[in-house]
Amino acid sequence: MEIGKLNLSYNNLNILNKPLFSGSSIDTLDLSNSGIINITKEVFDSSSRFSYSFSLNLSRNILEETVALCETLKKLTSLDLSMNFITQLKSELFQNCNSLRFLDLNENIITHIGSDDFKHINNLETLILTKNKISTIDSKAFENLSSLKTLDLSNNIIENIGEYAFSSLNSLITINLSFNRLKHLESDTFVNLNIQNLYLQGNDIRYIKSKAFDGLYKLRLLNLSNIGLTTLENDVFYNMSSINIIDLSNNYLTVLDNNTFTNLPLTELNLSNNKIVEIRTGAFRNLNNLNNLNMSNLSINNLEPFAFSYLQNLQSIDLRNNNFTGIQPNVFKNIKSQNMYLNGISEPVHLDDTVVITTLILQFNGVLEERTISNVNLKNLRLVDSQIDEMKNNCLLGSYGLTQLLINNSTISSIESNALAGLFSLLNLDASILFKNKEILEANVFKELNSLKILKLSDTKINQIDDETFSGLSSLEELYLDGNDLNSINIDTFAPLKSSLVILDLSRNSFETFNLSDINYLSKLRTLNVSCSPTIRNLVNSHDSLPNSIENLYLFDNSITSLNADIFKPFENLRELFLNGNSLTTISFQTFNYTKNLEELRLDRNSISSLSYGQLDGLENLLSLNISSNTNLFSYSGQITNLVSLKNIRSLYLDNTNIGDNLIYNNINRYFPYLKRITINNNSFSCSFLSGMLIYFNSYEYNYNPYNPRFDVQNINGITCK
Repeated sequence: MEIGKLNLSYNNLNILNKPLFSGSSIDTLDLSNSGIINITKEVFDSSSRFSYSFSLNLSRNILEETVALCETLKKLTSLDLSMNFITQLKSELFQNCNSLRFLDLNENIITHIGSDDFKHINNLETLILTKNKISTIDSKAFENLSSLKTLDLSNNIIENIGEYAFSSLNSLITINLSFNRLKHLESDTFVNLNIQNLYLQGNDIRYIKSKAFDGLYKLRLLNLSNIGLTTLENDVFYNMSSINIIDLSNNYLTVLDNNTFTNLPLTELNLSNNKIVEIRTGAFRNLNNLNNLNMSNLSINNLEPFAFSYLQNLQSIDLRNNNFTGIQPNVFKNIKSQNMYLNGISEPVHLDDTVVITTLILQFNGVLEERTISNVNLKNLRLVDSQIDEMKNNCLLGSYGLTQLLINNSTISSIESNALAGLFSLLNLDASILFKNKEILEANVFKELNSLKILKLSDTKINQIDDETFSGLSSLEELYLDGNDLNSINIDTFAPLKSSLVILDLSRNSFETFNLSDINYLSKLRTLNVSCSPTIRNLVNSHDSLPNSIENLYLFDNSITSLNADIFKPFENLRELFLNGNSLTTISFQTFNYTKNLEELRLDRNSISSLSYGQLDGLENLLSLNISSNTNLFSYSGQITNLVSLKNIRSLYLDNTNIGDNLIYNNINRYFPYLKRITINNNSFSCSFLSGMLIYFNSYEYNYNPYNPRFDVQNINGITCK
């Protein structure tokens, strides 16, 4: 019988001692989490046809020992015995396991690795022994594992590794000895190895001899974090010609000598969480390939000039949580880096024009004086977790190339009118925090931001905007003024934006009457959002020549009670109109006569009592109509035929409109030949009527699945009925 993968996990099998798989062809067998106490080789009798590459998972059981499974499983390539209670390995356990490539013994109770334990599995490639109780390893324990590529001995209690313990592992790529109790490394521990990755973190080594890693010509990654190191010999990394990553974090190093890393082909160096108090000029000499340097959480009081001048290819330098409060001239001279992280800064950051930094992530406390942050090459500035008392005029002057200024999780007590002067290249600015305590937006505060594309002023206390506030913003395309306290806008307010603004968000303000004429100057405007302002009861239009560029008009969740017949007359190119969540009771016959290009109309959650025949004439391009939750809309004998002018409709939402068994549904396909979706939940259908209607819907493959199905009352497919 061909089975392939057989999963018998999470059973209560206890003891397996009889043939179970006779005649079966299996390539993967999962017996994990099955309470197995004992398993014998007879379980896998010779009549079972296990595939050429067979995997057996016996993890998370109660095995204290196992048998020589390979006597019957000669094609076994992967064996998982992790998370059992095995205390001892015996050489006969793996007898005849010539095909075994992967062996996982992690989280058992093994205490010792003997010379003969693995002598029968000379083709093994991965051996996982992490999270055992191993304290000793015989010098010849791995002698026969010439094919081994990965050896994981982490999280044990090994105190000593004998000389030449790994010398026969010619194929080894990765060895993990992390989180043991190693106190020293013998000079011949890793002799003649071709390993690329060596993990030693979490031991108690404290001191490493000179040239301890000499001969590891192929080593690329070395993790020495959290081992109690207090000093580094100058030549400890001698002759490591392939090393890319060194992690020395979480130690007790106090100083770096000039030649510690000289000429190493490093791409990443982690020195974080040490006791280093100074970086000497030349400490990073000739590290031409270094991309990432982490020096956070040190005790550096001062950075010497030219300390980083040799680093020409940095992608990131992290200097957070040190003791210096400013950056003196020439510290970063000639440095090139994509990202720089600084915090605890309260003094000017001097970055001359030779410093090429793309993004500066800065935590600043105090007053941003004139030219506090000045660098012509800086593109992105992020002020995070800062407590800024004041932003003085010209505080960023000199950062002419800045394109993005982000301020996150910070407080700014006050800002002077010319604080943003000189930011000619700025493209994106969230100024919400800058003006959080301002009630009046003064004239010309953005006057030099003539490249700005996006400006956010959300959730402040602004209640008044000067006519010249936006003067100079000749390129602005998106303006967000949502969540403020505006109750009126002067018609001239947006005049400086007349040729550029595309999106205007005025939602969540305090308007009582909103005059669409206030946007008269905005000839390029495509999206206007005046939603979520419950104070708005009246929508007026006192100008006939409003911009016809508007495609999206959002007026939802206000308190609008009525619409003038010609209110939308100027908006002949309107595509989306959202009037949902208002207090409309009637719709004039002429209301939509001028919006012939409308594609989506939302009138749901109002109090509209009727839609008469012909009332939506002119909306021949409408694709989606939502009139749900107008609870009295179909309380009379009105029919869906009143909507027949909507020939191109694709989606029709009729939930909670009091429509009932008088609905004439058997001509819907003729009325609406392109209909794909129709919703009818929470209405007054009898179950027999609804059943027939759904059969009809199914015949035309309409999608009628409700957004909020009801299964707590009488229903068909979540649609309520009586």
